[in-house]
Amino acid sequence: MTIELSTTAPTTFVEVNGTRYAYRRLGQERGVPLLFLQHFTGTMDSWDPTVVDGFAKARPVILFDNAGEPDRKHDRFEALSNNRNILIGLP
Repeated sequence: MTIELSTTAPTTFVEVNGTRYAYRRLGQERGVPLLFLQHFTGTMDSWDPTVVDGFAKARPVILFDNAGEPDRKHDRFEALSNNRNILIGLP
């Protein structure tokens, strides 16, 4: 069975309360997902593919872009405080 890795996983978008968030699901289909949250000004593309793919070979991985990254239209502090609700709503 072929699994999606960092170079082939499609970017998916979800809208929550009028804000559009990007994320990628990759790796194994079953298991407890490992959620990769990037530092304050980073994006999901900032992760080293070798690190991401290493984890994805053994378990599901979710790469997540915080609100305001790279879309700077939104207040970062307010967006960060709302991330819990967004993460709960990811399919």
